[in-house]
Formats: sequence, C-alpha cells, structure tokens
Amino acid sequence: MTHQTQDIQALLERLERLERAHRRFKGFALVALILATALATIDATQPVPEKITAHRFDVVDGSGKVRVVIDATGSIPPYIALLDAQGGAPRRWDLIH
Repeated sequence: MTHQTQDIQALLERLERLERAHRRFKGFALVALILATALATIDATQPVPEKITAHRFDVVDGSGKVRVVIDATGSIPPYIALLDAQGGAPRRWDLIH
C-alpha cells in the first residue's frame, strides 16, 4: 500500500466517523425539538383561572421554604406575613376592620 492510499483510507475513516456523529446530533436535535414543542403546547393549553379561592396562600422560594403567607382561616384575624429564611416572621400585618 502506498503512502497516498493510506492517506485516502484514513480520510475515508474520518469522514465516516464524522457522518455518524452528525446523524446522532441530528437525532438528538430532533428529539429536543419535539420535546420543546410538546412542553410549549401543554403549557399553552392550560386555562388561566379568572378567580382563585382559598383560605390560605403560601408563597415559597426556590428551595421550597415558605416566604410569604396570606391567611384568612378564621381562627385568628386575617393577616399577611413576610417570613425570613428560617421561617420567622419579621413583618406581619393583621387585617382587622
């Protein structure tokens, strides 16, 4: 085998590996596109409620800790509280008429 034939064979092998990698990439891109489209469609089909009714709302931060409470359960006067990271209520407003 001559040096030129070896170079051509090496180039053909590299090209084949590159084409396989490109096909895999296109497959992953297609799956990602389908998933993104499905998620966008699911989110877009959720109706927006005109009214939300509850006795208490807890607003949580990114780690799941309650940071804001709006409570009107009836056992105590309604209130709004802003909680610190440890769950303490440094600010609280009682909503009494």
